[in-house]
Amino acid sequence: MNEHFSRAVAVIAIVVAVTTIAMTPCAGQTPAPYRDSTLSIDARAHDLLGRMTLEEKFWQLFMIPGDLDDSTYDYSHGIFGLQISTKPGSNNVARAHAQRINDIQRYFVERTRLGIPIIPFDEADRKL
Repeated sequence: MNEHFSRAVAVIAIVVAVTTIAMTPCAGQTPAPYRDSTLSIDARAHDLLGRMTLEEKFWQLFMIPGDLDDSTYDYSHGIFGLQISTKPGSNNVARAHAQRINDIQRYFVERTRLGIPIIPFDEADRKL
């Protein structure tokens, strides 16, 4: 197994392990193995990698600045991390920012093909 593939497996395994977010399957359907928290992380990661297209694997290696408000970005294949900047002007910046992150996370979990959550981040040295 080459180093890049091993790194991709590790990254995806961490995402799967850290998140317990899973869309509920339709009545009568069993969840995909990668969504089954009773399976081992290795089994879940292997199943997920087998379902992913090359483009989806590519985007799971990137953390970039972006925003769902900007229609020039296509996040339909997911992304590993997204820099989500705070929007000034709110009296309760922390609460508004948390809600914005939740809304963006919901998009990735509910509206992308595999429902892989993102890791939101922002720069810590900026002034609000």
